[in-house]
Amino acid sequence: FLQESDIDRGYYIKRFGRAVYSGRIDLHGEEGLGSGAGNTGTGTGTGSGNTGVGPGTGTGSWNLYTIDLADYINVEPGVLYNVRLSMRRSYSMLSCPGGDQPSRYEELLDETREMERAYFDDPDDYFDDSQESIYYSMNFRWEDRDDPCMDAYYSPDRNVSRNILASNLGLIAKMGEDNILHVTVNDLLAATPVNEVRIRVYDYQMQQIVSGSTDQEGSFSLYCPGKPFLVTANKDRDRNYLKVNDGSSLSLSSFDISGTRPEKGIKAFIHGERDVWRPGDSIYLSLFIRDLLNDIPADHPVQFELINPHEQKVDYQIHKFAGKGLIVVRTATDEDAVTGNYRAQFRIGAATFTKRIRIETIKPNRLKINLAFPSETLGGSEHSTTANLGVKWLNGAVAKNLNASVDYLLKHSKTEFPKYSQYVFDDPVADYYAETVNIFSNRIDDNGNALVTFSPGEQVNAPGMLNALFTVKVMEPGGDESIIQSDYKYAPYPVFVGINLPGLGDKGRTLYTDTDNNVRIITVNEKGVPVSSEVELTIYKLSYRWWWESDNEYLADYISGRIHKPVIRQKLISPPGGTSVSFNIDRKEWGRYLIRASTPSGHSTGKILLVDWPWEYGMKPGADGATLLAINTDKERYHPGDEVRLSFPSPENARAIISLENATGVLSQIHTKTDRGNTEVRFRITAGMAPNVYAHVSVIQPHSQTVNDMPVRLYGIAAIMVENPDSRLRPVINAPEEVRSQQSFEINVNEASGREMSYTLAVVDEGLLDITGFRTPDPWNYFYAREALGVKTWDLYDQVFGSFGGTLDRIFAVGGDESLVD
Repeated sequence: FLQESDIDRGYYIKRFGRAVYSGRIDLHGEEGLGSGAGNTGTGTGTGSGNTGVGPGTGTGSWNLYTIDLADYINVEPGVLYNVRLSMRRSYSMLSCPGGDQPSRYEELLDETREMERAYFDDPDDYFDDSQESIYYSMNFRWEDRDDPCMDAYYSPDRNVSRNILASNLGLIAKMGEDNILHVTVNDLLAATPVNEVRIRVYDYQMQQIVSGSTDQEGSFSLYCPGKPFLVTANKDRDRNYLKVNDGSSLSLSSFDISGTRPEKGIKAFIHGERDVWRPGDSIYLSLFIRDLLNDIPADHPVQFELINPHEQKVDYQIHKFAGKGLIVVRTATDEDAVTGNYRAQFRIGAATFTKRIRIETIKPNRLKINLAFPSETLGGSEHSTTANLGVKWLNGAVAKNLNASVDYLLKHSKTEFPKYSQYVFDDPVADYYAETVNIFSNRIDDNGNALVTFSPGEQVNAPGMLNALFTVKVMEPGGDESIIQSDYKYAPYPVFVGINLPGLGDKGRTLYTDTDNNVRIITVNEKGVPVSSEVELTIYKLSYRWWWESDNEYLADYISGRIHKPVIRQKLISPPGGTSVSFNIDRKEWGRYLIRASTPSGHSTGKILLVDWPWEYGMKPGADGATLLAINTDKERYHPGDEVRLSFPSPENARAIISLENATGVLSQIHTKTDRGNTEVRFRITAGMAPNVYAHVSVIQPHSQTVNDMPVRLYGIAAIMVENPDSRLRPVINAPEEVRSQQSFEINVNEASGREMSYTLAVVDEGLLDITGFRTPDPWNYFYAREALGVKTWDLYDQVFGSFGGTLDRIFAVGGDESLVD
């Protein structure tokens, strides 16, 4: 059944079950039992439901009713029941002409009910809804479909249906790239762990993969040799089921889990000795391999292929892993090879890693070009800056009277000042588009020098700091060109404003209503030195979207529209030491807000956040993201051995499961009881958690609690950044400053602290490196860049009856790295 349906809904019921009861139940009057209950075939009868406490009684108001299925059938634990509720005109309490007498339509429905036994025994009868065929055969009038006194009103479309399973076992499952499945079983009523639960894992063809039993913490972990589809839990007569297919995992789109992703548990870094090669040149490629799962045998083959732009294989080699983590490949193209972008491809088992190889008919630079500005940061209070352009031949001779051109391209970069790392300086409203601009086209003088003025103007609508990429071309007398590129930081504004909201903490993104929330403001110049400036603080309420950190916001149009008025607008003076201002949002105005600060110099900054109800207020109306949990840590970055203080809002006497996860799997789990209002959990950082680990927190409340109306299960994720100083190698190269052609010379290489290391050494013509501005790559920045979460989580708490849960369909199952900026 679960191959084609979900546990709480689905079709094709005939293949897996048959009717055990069908009858009328009165929702008013004396309590009574239906007389037609049966455990085989189709039972019929009448009965009544119990009324609950509601806002009103009688007709014209909504009321809550409960129906005890045990009054009509023998409810078996672990058995899935499909309950369908429908109504007829004769059941209505409305005063309608002839309404208390069954119509011909209802008589036909009764006759069909008697024939349903035959339907369940006929494998060739595919029509499982005979009521629908009868309804449309009556040829009711279309205009009567909204009149409750007419049979046309009581169409099969007004039925409600739900699958119900009686079980007290709550299941949570997790699995990452390491294929280790982690299952946790909790008692739904008490939110306590359940031990000695028999766990069985099946694939899509319902073949058992692994099995085992839970421990005292209610946990079970085992390697799955195949892809799991279904987890079953059995203890005594109690049973439950959890689908663990990809589309059923919990949505993580509201959490920042972006980063790099290992390929099958492997990270590989490819680099060459330069950026561009000529046809016929030797190509040296180094492959650094990091086996995150430690399961690559020493003699495992590593396949290398070089593929040209026509997708033709140019070279094929096989090397052995050898456990060293470094492989050097020498390859080459023919002298008459086609030019363009080649692809170097390495295969390690099922993992594939590629790098673009540029083959071009180029000449090395014969000119040494130097574009030098007086400061590393351009702009700011200086609207224009002059650079010295110096040109020499590589042999040291002066280059005279050569034609030169200088172009620049401005690109957005993150605005950061070391002393104010906790402040946000980038504007989420500004949209910036870059284009290439020529600023110099003339001859250099007799000494090989020229002055180049850089002045982008005052109309640069940038979110913050920019990178200025300069391309310099110098024409040689024979017609060849020497080309270099250099980049500088550019400050489009003399004053930058930054905001910090202490209430968010290091990782939080939620503030609370009916509270004075503080906004700290600082203004600095382009060098990060505090200055005094006027600031305008504006707070806008935005339309709520649950993917509220998406890129395509069009906020510039939003805040400039006349119909979108700011909630708060205030002008103030920020002294060199900074200032602060507070704001308070009423509980009825909870939602998504943009806090924006602007200066007269033109720079603005902003932060998008959620202003939510405090925990003690209970559930707010229309809260689609109610099952999400805000998590905070005490620091932004940790080292091995540091203690992490993880905190999150929580009810009293609930159970919290903190799962520490990374790109490949679950590292460890912490089980604890929660405290009222807020719970703090502490744990130590290990070297294996670098470069980052994710804390996935699940808070599970007892189903029987009546203290609050929050969901039975809340969950949230926080990224914890880890830097291990011992992971950095510091190579030292000792070589002579000058060497003579055709003579040998000695180069000494070692590690600064004497540690063992593998390395590659390349000697390359400087004229080739200058063409693209080649810089020696740093593998550490690749291997220890932030990693994306590689663990998926499934549970069944949103399907538990009588508990509040999110109602959004799970269209997006995971977050991603679409927001990463190159």
